[in-house]
Amino acid sequence: RSRLRSSPAVNNHRIAVVVYDYPPSTSIGGTRWLTMKKYLERMGHEVTIVTTDAYGSLASDRTERVVRVPDLVASPRLRLWLARPALPAPGHKVEVDKAPPRLLTDVAVPDIYAVSWVPRATVELRSLHRHVGFDAVVSTSPKDSTHLVGLGLPRHRPAWSPAVRAGWTSTP
Repeated sequence: RSRLRSSPAVNNHRIAVVVYDYPPSTSIGGTRWLTMKKYLERMGHEVTIVTTDAYGSLASDRTERVVRVPDLVASPRLRLWLARPALPAPGHKVEVDKAPPRLLTDVAVPDIYAVSWVPRATVELRSLHRHVGFDAVVSTSPKDSTHLVGLGLPRHRPAWSPAVRAGWTSTP
């Protein structure tokens, strides 16, 4: 570990990480990338996080290069129309709920986020790439549709690594 911290990166890279759950969300997946970002930056890399605004934002987002993309999942009107409970505030328990309407589960494949968040996240990542010029993009699940954002990059895209985690093999 000490060798990792003390040795400077030979080739500093600009990396974009597309992750749905990121603090203030309390998901372990978000915490994982918060920590990974810290260590990648210690190695000299510039890391930009592209995530949802559904869980709110943090005062440090701008200085920490965290870009929050609007998400229809957070729309109070849409949630009311679809009979969904309000999203929990950071640090609060998730409200027990009935199954979502079949329209959401049978039509939006692989998950609802493919419709609610991915299109805007793709546009945002493409815009960021034009301005920043990323060397690499990492998309991470779960939310499985997050990988569609990486696929939405232009034909001459930077190196793209989909980090596929649990869910693809353990759920129907």
